[in-house]
Amino acid sequence: MCKYRQMNDYYSQLPQPSLETRMQNCVSELPPDLTSGLSIETVREVVFPIVQHAKEYSMTGYSMFGRNETRESAMAALRDYRESV
Repeated sequence: MCKYRQMNDYYSQLPQPSLETRMQNCVSELPPDLTSGLSIETVREVVFPIVQHAKEYSMTGYSMFGRNETRESAMAALRDYRESV
């Protein structure tokens, strides 16, 4: 078996990062135009339910798919929030 295949299998068996780590990842990756004028507390308040209820992945799945899906959902939620305020 190829050593790279073994490494990929190893990370596929690990759980995704903690909720707080996923929150930090998501908030830090949001475009500045969506977060400007909002306090970090407001951004976290809007993003938290998105991150908390996101699909669960392995570490590899989170890195490849979950992180992007969560960020896209958070961006949509922030757009909706801005329109409602």
